[in-house]
Amino acid sequence: MAAPALGALIISFFYNGSSSLAATFPNVFAGEVPQVTVCLAATAVPIPLFF
Repeated sequence: MAAPALGALIISFFYNGSSSLAATFPNVFAGEVPQVTVCLAATAVPIPLFF
């Protein structure tokens, strides 16, 4: 993972809770984090984390 904040954001938003996207679409999120998920989460993390 490029930044710890990015990983934490992905886990908390996409995987935690019974109404999470991973729970709603288990076939999409079962194997690995989809690339589009990482891209979407990266837009929410401030740029200085990547330098």
